[in-house]
Amino acid sequence: MAANTGTVSGVTQFSNWTLAEPSVTDLAITVSDGLTSVETGQSLIYTITATNNGPEPATGAIITDSFPPSISCPSWTCAASRGGSCTGAGSGGISDAVVSLPSGASAVYTANCSVGLIAAGNVLANTATISLTAPASATDPNPTNNSATDTDALVKLVNVAIENSDGTANATAGGTVAYQILVSNAGPNTATTTTTDAFPATLVSCSWTCAASAGSVCTASGSGNISDDGTVLAGGTLTYGALCHISPTATGTLVNTASVVVPAALERDTTPGNNAATDTDTVGVLADVPLQSPMIASTCRSAIR
Repeated sequence: MAANTGTVSGVTQFSNWTLAEPSVTDLAITVSDGLTSVETGQSLIYTITATNNGPEPATGAIITDSFPPSISCPSWTCAASRGGSCTGAGSGGISDAVVSLPSGASAVYTANCSVGLIAAGNVLANTATISLTAPASATDPNPTNNSATDTDALVKLVNVAIENSDGTANATAGGTVAYQILVSNAGPNTATTTTTDAFPATLVSCSWTCAASAGSVCTASGSGNISDDGTVLAGGTLTYGALCHISPTATGTLVNTASVVVPAALERDTTPGNNAATDTDTVGVLADVPLQSPMIASTCRSAIR
């Protein structure tokens, strides 16, 4: 059988194609208030810096910072460099969607803020972000630097005080003494307290109780010295009642001091001068009445008659 063979002829056309490479734009953001610790009621300034590390321009970017609920930021401004642009000023949270940053340009936001007098938690964290919106073909090769957080320890202001009294100026050796110890907090924030009373050596067999006002907390009862951790709401109180026996050999004065402190790293007492209270009594001896005293003998004879 003969093989069939043939040829195909045609024209092949080639066109010149230009492959567009994606635009690479590395945007970055930082935020700082220059502090590591802030107090409730304190003013602070955040500096938020948005930068285009290139190599291509970012014709559109969004800068956001909603600020945490425990602070108020009534105003902010923005200044751009090296041909960049941003919204010049605003109030409240930042949400600036008209940012343009050529390669190497920056936009610096300055936010004037204050921490509320009453705040929750012990950390103040503020996060700012940047996102690329234009050109549409642009990509950010390093998204890890598109968000930044400034974190400060948040120290709350409180005003705790203590009172200590047994209601008398005199005590009797061999008798008992009852102290009332009152811990209060004038606020404005809830206080974390440690109340202590190391009773003097002339007091023995001490026992105590504690009653807290609504919402505040303390240990209901204990024995020996007082060393009690509690929580006192603003305007709240802890009332300790301690009953001790006085040594029969006690003489001179009976001095008892109670104190209250708050954790220095988390809270600051605005009036530390009222954190200790001392009660002082003069100790007397219960006099022995002679059994054969003239008065007793006379009373006895009268009774016999």
